[in-house]
Amino acid sequence: MIKEQNLRRISLDFIYDVLEGEAYLSKCLSGFQEKYAYLDAKERHFLERLTRGTVERKLTLDAWIESCLDPGRRKGRIRPLLRCILRQGAYQILYMDAVPASAACNEAVQLAKKRGFSNLSGFVNGVLRSLARKKEEGQAGPDMLPECMPVTGRRGDAKASVRSAKRGPAKAAGQAAQYAVRYSVPEPLCRRFIADYGADRAEEILASFFLKRPLCIRVNPAKCSREQLEERLRQHGFDVEVSGELPYALYIWQGTGQQGPFSIPEWRDGWFYAQDQASMMPAQLAHLSDLLDGGRILDVCAAPGGKSLSAAMLAPQAKILARDISMGKLEKIQENIERLGVSNIVLQKWDAEAFDDTLREKMDVVFCDLPCSGLGVLSKKPEIRYRVDDGRIAALAEMQRRMLAVSSGYVRPGGMLIYSTCTLTREENEANVLGFTGEHPEFSMEQERLFLPGRYQDGFYAAVLVRQ
Repeated sequence: MIKEQNLRRISLDFIYDVLEGEAYLSKCLSGFQEKYAYLDAKERHFLERLTRGTVERKLTLDAWIESCLDPGRRKGRIRPLLRCILRQGAYQILYMDAVPASAACNEAVQLAKKRGFSNLSGFVNGVLRSLARKKEEGQAGPDMLPECMPVTGRRGDAKASVRSAKRGPAKAAGQAAQYAVRYSVPEPLCRRFIADYGADRAEEILASFFLKRPLCIRVNPAKCSREQLEERLRQHGFDVEVSGELPYALYIWQGTGQQGPFSIPEWRDGWFYAQDQASMMPAQLAHLSDLLDGGRILDVCAAPGGKSLSAAMLAPQAKILARDISMGKLEKIQENIERLGVSNIVLQKWDAEAFDDTLREKMDVVFCDLPCSGLGVLSKKPEIRYRVDDGRIAALAEMQRRMLAVSSGYVRPGGMLIYSTCTLTREENEANVLGFTGEHPEFSMEQERLFLPGRYQDGFYAAVLVRQ
């Protein structure tokens, strides 16, 4: 057992490393789960929720903290670590009803003292107790906006604020400002979503990143049927749903105090692997079951391996070459290949921007799932929203165009090039494909699909291009 105070301390380290450094939340949490596997599941859940929630709600928490400062101190500099202590405390007050506000305040004060801010412990206590009073008096809550927000609706009422913004002359700008605080997504990204999808759809997308989602898994048909796996999962105590779109996908809902599905024998025996439903679609769209014996498939940016593994299961008679520039990521794919018992995938380290003349026009199907801004997977990687800007998106789109052009040279006449990303920007999706087909008239668009994020899937884009 670890005291909650120590759990908060570990959580604070993760929050600081992610928000003020370059750490990835998923790596921090997976490292914690491995190191502290002996802990009670509820303790691990407490730390994960506190850490993930504080990272997800950074901008919202900052706005609430700002509203609790004396007017003369607003916009002043607060040391990054001290701000992370305030964020962590504010998250518990606003979003974790099981944690008494007094405990959240007291623990934050103790953390401040232990981290060298003894002279500011009174400041931490004052800010958080002010927020706790606002919540108790109905002036603060998870569905409200701070009083200091520049709104024309009723103070503290987020819905009224958004409605007012919609009626104002600077409609898009007003909506973006409200959405930025309400959904903790930087205002430039909110403006981008509104421009691309309209205000209402943009808000649905932003809200979807906070939905509780099931884990989506892909059944390994070489080991079991979907019905067999479903029955075993239920025996282990999981709530299971069947995908209505893909016959080999299942959704697992996990309880708070429940051990995860990666600890059961069926995982170790290779009955399934984790993959979002949307990322299963490129292999489905490629009609791989139509490939004859000896069909050749290339995955140019294979990590984390889901598309290659799906292809291997849909076309066990095909030969699959899975490439990635990272040897470490290839080793992770190899672990899954061995666990699942897949025999038709060959791994190779290769830079997708370098053309391999030995493969010129030899592939039946080429998967081109490229590095992107990742705005479709913010529910899994919330820190991305704070690290992506217009310049980064433009640079990624340019790199994608280079990689797409190189990859097209591997497709035989009559073959398919499947371009996909896990983002939602027009530059990285539709515009890239339109530009590519304009420069490569030998390719025609067979179909394209955009999957918006929701309760059961991430945001994802896929286009099927056929070489004439």
